[in-house]
Amino acid sequence: MLRWFAGQQIRNTASIGGNICNASPISDLNPVLMACGAKLHLASQGSKRVITLDSNFFLDYKKTCIKPNEVLVAILIPFTAQNEYVYSYKQSRRREDDLAIVNAGLRVVINGTKGQWRIRDCTLVYGGMSKTTVMASNTQQALIGREWNEATLQEATRLLSEELQLSWGCPWGHARVPQVSGHLILLQVLPDSLPPPLSSLSPSTSTLWHTQIQQVIITSSQGFQRVPCDQKAEDMVGRPVMHLSAPQQATGEARYLDDVPRLEGELYGGLVLSQHAHAIISVDASAALVMEGVVDYVSVTDVPGDNMIGINNDEPVFADGKVMSFGQIIGVVLATDKPLAQRAAKAVRVTYEDIHPPVITIEDAIRAGWFIGEEMKVEDGDVEKALSEAEHVLEGEVRVGGQDHFYLETQACLVVPKGEQEEVEILSSTQGVTAVQTNAARGLGIPRNRVVSKVKRIGLALKYIAAVEPF
Repeated sequence: MLRWFAGQQIRNTASIGGNICNASPISDLNPVLMACGAKLHLASQGSKRVITLDSNFFLDYKKTCIKPNEVLVAILIPFTAQNEYVYSYKQSRRREDDLAIVNAGLRVVINGTKGQWRIRDCTLVYGGMSKTTVMASNTQQALIGREWNEATLQEATRLLSEELQLSWGCPWGHARVPQVSGHLILLQVLPDSLPPPLSSLSPSTSTLWHTQIQQVIITSSQGFQRVPCDQKAEDMVGRPVMHLSAPQQATGEARYLDDVPRLEGELYGGLVLSQHAHAIISVDASAALVMEGVVDYVSVTDVPGDNMIGINNDEPVFADGKVMSFGQIIGVVLATDKPLAQRAAKAVRVTYEDIHPPVITIEDAIRAGWFIGEEMKVEDGDVEKALSEAEHVLEGEVRVGGQDHFYLETQACLVVPKGEQEEVEILSSTQGVTAVQTNAARGLGIPRNRVVSKVKRIGLALKYIAAVEPF
């Protein structure tokens, strides 16, 4: 499950401690840490204490036993002992970047010999089954000392169905799905996580979770403006109007860029991104170019037009001997499939010579004389005279933390050479269709009328979607 935990953007900014203290009932980490018996080191002014992440830690929805003056300073995750096995599981509507419907952290300690295995200890922790992450304590106690066999697991599902029950009106999920999933995790997943001969146990699917749950008719309402009876049918002002693409999107018939069939001879690009914020670079792509299926490596020396694009023509397509930010594009590897292109991009060797001192703060930039674009002033009239004649002058500074959109939609771009007068057709997931055409023409060194820029459909309108470029 940890492979699909959150997404790369979230993992790059979030913390394990924050995930614990947030106390979400569908946290992916908390069930695993509870099953492991993780220890939390808390500190406050003049005191320290260590507590176990167990059923006493979560008090209520998004509330923990951590005191207001305490800070979580360390997390101790113990190693597993001999014959101790831990498994994690998550079920969600999609694999990545999605909240769990139900998740689990399962731990079992087995003693005995072949054919006589017994459960010495176990921990069953579930998320999505209550307003907090819950431990199935009754089921755990009932399993201790039992022989490891199909009958025991079938009994465990019965106990779980009694201990972990959800009503249809629960605010944290659909009642049937978490209950069914919780049972199947124990029946099908846990045996598979154990080594032979324990994993040879393949219990038949329990019929207990097929218990009829009373169906509740869910009611809903839709609000809309009433229009006069004599309003003409073609007058849509005030009427509820369906979005033009709603039927296609609701039925799954809508085609996005990733749904476009692969073209003959199509190549995939793997971006080589800077791992340093500010440095002189040298690049060796030889290791990538010898990989079977890799066609070429493209960098600043291959740009036929202007390497500087963007609104103010100050954004390089590829880094030119120096990188100015972490993640700046250095080059792109072209290969016959996407996974190969990504592997080959990692094989490109980039040597960095860091430029010191680093410019981190606004004050650093002012001292170094580094500014983005021309100096901007908002003035009206004689500012100096107005200040000198003012009865009171208030001076100070204001700092505002910049906030970027945290979008989930992926971005893609398909470029199709037309084979005549260097014409190209670009399909991209962007709102800035004209900007794509302008920048592509500038980078390729061709007139704009030879670049056809199209967008089929995008899922959401945000700033970054407007900024995606075909490079």
